[in-house]
Amino acid sequence: MERTYTDAELLDRVSKLQYFTHMPDELLVVVRSKADVFDRFDDKAYLYSDGKFIAMATCTTNPGSMSLLGGFKKRKVAGAAIIQSGKIYYDVYEFGYHKGRMPALKQVREMDYYRDGDCDQRSEEIGKPYRGNFATNYHFCSYESEEIVVKQQHRTYIGPWGEGCIVANAGKAYYVQINHVHKKKKPVSLAVILED
Repeated sequence: MERTYTDAELLDRVSKLQYFTHMPDELLVVVRSKADVFDRFDDKAYLYSDGKFIAMATCTTNPGSMSLLGGFKKRKVAGAAIIQSGKIYYDVYEFGYHKGRMPALKQVREMDYYRDGDCDQRSEEIGKPYRGNFATNYHFCSYESEEIVVKQQHRTYIGPWGEGCIVANAGKAYYVQINHVHKKKKPVSLAVILED
């Protein structure tokens, strides 16, 4: 059964993450589901701004089927990128555009990763750790306009989306988050929590 967190519980979890020194003004808290359902959006992204949570969007922190089952080989890397959980990454995002086409939180600083290269249906934090900026942005799962996206139902399958990025599938909530960040014009930190 899916775990539900109160605001206080989320902030407590964030305060215990590796690299934590202080609570940032702007923070994206993502909770990675322990179910890890293959090719499904089963994670959650909460935007925390100036002392309160603004909106929650369902998302994935795991690569989609195309990357996880071997698509990463086209890019000549060791595996699909998996952002390491249990850590906070300060000022890692700024408002920008994913591939120049979609409003997003664009990665501007390094994060810690694993490369999942065993081509099974699990997204695993195993093997050699990596650190870098691999353009793992926070974005939506469509290049359609905001007007179209906010009216759609949630998409179910990750498919070609998510080659390491955090990808939302709830259009209305996603654009509440992105528009808020755009208006604030401040860097956004990222906290990646494993569901307990």
